[in-house]
Amino acid sequence: NTPRRFAMAGDIYSYSNYGMSLVGHVVERVSGSEYGHYIDTNIFRPLGMGSSSVGLAADLRPAAAVGYRFFPEDGLRRTRESFINLAPAGSIYSTAADMASYMIAILQDGRFDSQVLFSPKGAQLMRQRHHSGAPTQWGVGLGFTETERQGISWYGHDGGREGYFSFLFVSPDEGIGFFVVTNTDPLLGSPVFGLEDAFLSDFSDHLRPFEAEPQLGRNRDNEETVHLLSGAYKMLRTSTTSFTRISSLLLRMTLESTEDGALHGTLPGSPDLLVFHVSEDGLYWSEDGKNSLSFRLGPGGVPTHMYWNHVALERVPWYEAMALHIGILGASVLGLLSALAWPARWGWRQVRGRRPATDLARV
Repeated sequence: NTPRRFAMAGDIYSYSNYGMSLVGHVVERVSGSEYGHYIDTNIFRPLGMGSSSVGLAADLRPAAAVGYRFFPEDGLRRTRESFINLAPAGSIYSTAADMASYMIAILQDGRFDSQVLFSPKGAQLMRQRHHSGAPTQWGVGLGFTETERQGISWYGHDGGREGYFSFLFVSPDEGIGFFVVTNTDPLLGSPVFGLEDAFLSDFSDHLRPFEAEPQLGRNRDNEETVHLLSGAYKMLRTSTTSFTRISSLLLRMTLESTEDGALHGTLPGSPDLLVFHVSEDGLYWSEDGKNSLSFRLGPGGVPTHMYWNHVALERVPWYEAMALHIGILGASVLGLLSALAWPARWGWRQVRGRRPATDLARV
């Protein structure tokens, strides 16, 4: 039941929970130890992370925070406890104090007090850029993604599950890091929607109040180029081999070109409009300097993929366009209603054409 491979290894970056689970399986095969036991022995105990476990340990259950999910009609609603059999993805329970010890080890290249978790070379490999959409664009390391605010390079990761959300970022240059966890997931309208970006930006502004933003070009000479780049791009974190691929209809970023050579973009689940202009490094930067776009071009200069920061998206072909599918769905519904209407109308005529028994008797 192995799904077919949709891209060669190293060609396109696509984060997945199953990928992280595969890493956990490799840890077990190499170490000969069960994943949870390995993490407890080699990370939690050396760092004194006594309130952390892979899976919710029985002795930690009474202190576990209750998760909530936001619903537009009635606000926050308590979520039920769920089990995700995808360890290590979404499987670690911890506290801010414990995660502070982990960040210190990351910032000190694997050292924590007298303990050595990994070598400086290992720490460098974690932060080293292993894949990116363009040489000057942020990319991904081993478990960490790159980003930048106010000229500060950050390495971090975020994640969540129903009722919970967390993110961690460290800056070795600044010797600082932060970890934030909430017991509400960041859906549109939720109290924590947009929290990660806002916190990262505000924290960086506090560290470096003044920093020049990318030099953005606004010129009509770029109009033909952006016209080729406009269109819909779908996330790659969806199935490509089963019926669940229909979910890609909802996970898309749409770009529209403008006369001044800019690109207007909208993200799934967000009401905000992002405006991108080409910069001196060839990337398309949003006006707030927080997001960048690069493109992989095919024949005729038509893009096959787009990188939104470190996230790769695939250009949507015409036969997967949302408007086409809505049209097909509408036509199908009309066809079905027409097919049902004809026999219903015929039956109604038959009923109306019959005379009541009393009338027949009177005749």
